[in-house]
Amino acid sequence: MIALDLGAAFVTGTVLLANRPVDTERWATHTERGAAAVVDTLLACGNRLVGRARSHGVRVSAVGLALPGCALRSRSGGACSPIGEGDGTAVGPWIEEQLDLPVVVRDRTAAAGYAEAHLGAGAGAARLLYLQAELSTGTAFILNGRLPAVDPALPTRAASHECHPRPGGPCGCSAPGRCTAGCTAGPAGMLIRAARHCRPDRIVIDATPLSTQRLGAALRLARVGGPDNGPPAPLAPARLQFRAACIGAALAARAAAT
Repeated sequence: MIALDLGAAFVTGTVLLANRPVDTERWATHTERGAAAVVDTLLACGNRLVGRARSHGVRVSAVGLALPGCALRSRSGGACSPIGEGDGTAVGPWIEEQLDLPVVVRDRTAAAGYAEAHLGAGAGAARLLYLQAELSTGTAFILNGRLPAVDPALPTRAASHECHPRPGGPCGCSAPGRCTAGCTAGPAGMLIRAARHCRPDRIVIDATPLSTQRLGAALRLARVGGPDNGPPAPLAPARLQFRAACIGAALAARAAAT
């Protein structure tokens, strides 16, 4: 499998053999050139990865594509996307036609959580909650290794939720990762709401160590229990970091292909 992850500043690409990424590279997104140029960048990166896979002596079976959640919705609620709101629905079929390979599109936060559940810090957890809390903030809940179906009880989105804080809002705290337990729009508020609803037995956080400590303190202050309302779930730092969404998209493509 090959996979592409579209971020705000970089496109990350990987070649996945079995459960091992054998080739990973990052390219500048060049959002200043417009949405069409970003899509052209995705296609060029995809062609490059196909060539990389052939250099390893393998044939590519499918392509995973991780896109910002706001690109997969017609209304973003203030979130931003390098390819524009709602444009993500057309990117997958276009790349599929150009590369002549099946393409599986996933929300990038959900894909990152999926990767951590299978190959990262969440491996073995039955109820995993993943939080990405750096340039953008998002949560994903993975149940028994799978992203569950849409659940209207989770705020905004079901398996995953993502927001991109802007200066002065929506989060009123000083910086992402420094939110108090009372903040509802930032990483702490998002983590607390998701943990109360999902009751995870493990929480994986992709953030700096200091931000992780603050988020853990906010979770304890809110007295959020784990499964069966027991002690709070243990926190673990993410292992896959910037490659997580890309690897998760590749795993999703493999699952769809088989």
